[in-house]
Amino acid sequence: MDVENTSDLTATRRQQIVDILIVDDEECVRDFLVSALELKNYHVCAVASCRECLDLMKKNQYDIILSDINLPDSSGFNLLAECRKINSSTKFILITGAPNIEDAVKTVKDGAFDYLSKPIPVEKLYECVEAAVANSSKHEETKSTTAPPSSASASAGSSHQGYNVIKTLGAGTMGVVLLVERNNKYFAMKILRHEYEGAANSIKIKRFLREAEILSQITHPNVIKIYEYGISESEEIPYIIMEYMPGKPLNHYMKMYSFTNEQIVSIIRQIAESLNAVHAHNILHRDIKPGNILMTQDIRLKLTDFGIAKVSNSNLTITKEILGSPAYMAPEAFDSQATCDCRSDIFSMGVIAYELLTGVKPFHGETIAEIMNAIKFQRPIEPMKINRQILPYLQDIVAKMLAKKMDERFSSVAEIIKALDFEDAHSQGKEGFTRKLLRTLLLKKPTWD
Repeated sequence: MDVENTSDLTATRRQQIVDILIVDDEECVRDFLVSALELKNYHVCAVASCRECLDLMKKNQYDIILSDINLPDSSGFNLLAECRKINSSTKFILITGAPNIEDAVKTVKDGAFDYLSKPIPVEKLYECVEAAVANSSKHEETKSTTAPPSSASASAGSSHQGYNVIKTLGAGTMGVVLLVERNNKYFAMKILRHEYEGAANSIKIKRFLREAEILSQITHPNVIKIYEYGISESEEIPYIIMEYMPGKPLNHYMKMYSFTNEQIVSIIRQIAESLNAVHAHNILHRDIKPGNILMTQDIRLKLTDFGIAKVSNSNLTITKEILGSPAYMAPEAFDSQATCDCRSDIFSMGVIAYELLTGVKPFHGETIAEIMNAIKFQRPIEPMKINRQILPYLQDIVAKMLAKKMDERFSSVAEIIKALDFEDAHSQGKEGFTRKLLRTLLLKKPTWD
C-alpha cells in the first residue's frame, strides 16, 4: 500500500511539471527570476521582448508567464491581450518597477493573475507563482483572490476608515499608499497589500502593525510621522495613517538637477538627522535609498518607507530574505549570517552622498551578483576625479561612510552630524589643529580607486 501511494505521488508530480516563461528586457532581472524559479524545479525559459514571447507561445504551451509592463517593443498589457488569444489558460503575472493602484486594477480587469513590484523579494515571488499554479486550469472553479482587495475600492471618491480617498500616491511590494482627507486635513494612508491566506499572511500583518506601533513613537521633522494604524473593520485590511508631505522622492530631483555643495550638505545633514532619530529608538531602516526619501523643492527632507525595518533585539522583520536595494546595500547586508547595525544604514547613506556629489553610483554591475562583488571588494572612483567642484572635506566624510569594514565607518550618524557642524564652523573662519586632526582620523585606510 505504501509503495502504491509513493508511485501515485511520483506520477502526480510528473504530471504537474510547470513551464514558466519570463519576459523582461533587463538581463539581471531575467537571471534573478530564472535562478530563483529553477531552485523550485520549475521549467523556466526567458526572453527579452514581446515578439520573442509570442513566437515561443505559438510553438510551446506555458503554464505561467511573468512579464515586465514596460518592454522595448510593446507593453505588458498588450502582450497579455495577445497571449490570451493564443492560450487563455496561461496564468499571466505582470511585473513593474513603478507600480500604482491603477495598474493593479487594470491587471485584474485585463485578465492577469497578479502583479509583482520590483525589486521582487524571493519569498513573494514564490508565493505568487505557487498561487498561480494552484489556481491553474485544473482549479478554474475556484475564483482567484490574489488581487489586492483594496485596489477595487480605493479609487478617488471612495472612503476608508472615515478618510476620503483623493488619489494614489504610489504602490510597492508591501502596500498601496493613498492621499486621503478628513476634516480638511490631508494624510497618506498605507494599506498592506493583500497576501494569500494562511499563517504567513497572519504573521506579516502582525509585523506590519508592530512596526507601525514602534515607528509611531518617533517624532522628528525629518521622519514621516505615523498618526494612526489598525485593521479596518469592514474589509479587514491593515492600514497606517501617516503625515502627508507634498514632495517627490529624492531620486526624482537627482535625475533632473545638479546640486550645489551647500545643498548637498543640507541633504546629507537632514538624512543624518532622520537616521539619528530612528536609531535612537533601536530601529534599523535597512533600505536607505533616494526613493525612500521625500523632498520638497525648497530642500526639506523626510525619511519614509520602513517596510523592511528591523527593530534591534527582536525578530520583527517583514521578510526573512536578504533585504534592501542592492546598489545601496552595505557589504555585510549581503551576508545572511552577518549582523547589521546602524553602520549598515550609514553605508547606504554614503552611497547616496556619493551619487549626490558625482551624479553616478559608486558601485556598478549588470547583475545583483556583480553589484554585490563591487560593493564588497572594489574601490569607487575618487569623487573629485569626477567632479572637481566637490569640497575636499565632503569627500573625506563620504569615504568614511563607505568603508568596507563596519568598524572603519562612523560609529553613529551623530558623528557625521558633528563632522558637518565642525566643517560648517570652519567655513566661517574657525581653523586650527582640531580640523587637521579630524581630517587625519576620518580616513584610516584608502577608500578610493
